[in-house]
Amino acid sequence: RMGIDGLYPLIRRLEISDEDAIFRVEEGPDFQPDGPFTVQTTRSDIRNVFTVLFAPRARTGDLKRSITCTPDPVDGELSEFATEYAVISASRYETTATESIEVPFIYDDGSAAIIASDQVRVRGFGFSTRSYRVSHLYGWIEVGQVLLLGSSYLKDQFVEVVGKRPILDGWVLLLAFDDDPVRNADKRIVST
Repeated sequence: RMGIDGLYPLIRRLEISDEDAIFRVEEGPDFQPDGPFTVQTTRSDIRNVFTVLFAPRARTGDLKRSITCTPDPVDGELSEFATEYAVISASRYETTATESIEVPFIYDDGSAAIIASDQVRVRGFGFSTRSYRVSHLYGWIEVGQVLLLGSSYLKDQFVEVVGKRPILDGWVLLLAFDDDPVRNADKRIVST
């Protein structure tokens, strides 16, 4: 993402809540869309099965443990578990191929499970961006800040500012819309 001061790392903030949103903004003449939604994730990027290989053996160095976040865990298999995100992602996109990573510095199941579930949460759904032309009154908004955006046709949802550039009569903000069905489920529908 980019801002006034140059490039910033794009960090996906998973635990965005009402407290993280700096304020709620409604689409209107001072905050209006400046183009279509652009999908940033392709179907081939979606992953709802993720395996973490961990706990290296002292003698050989090979990894002896694994844990898998999957929408369809095998009954009785302690190394597989399902999350809400894995199940919803599989219902939308079908079960994907397993992707795995090796993490030789982790030895406990809990840490490995968090890594696997967070990977499914981030990669099990896509995100899109849309630019907004905003008044100079919104010039204080910075890249990385979270807004609660409402409009007459969208549910209220959290968006992250991932780009900002000045224009003659204000600013253009690039907003990221995460497809997070669990987090966005409790946002009310804006009435017109």
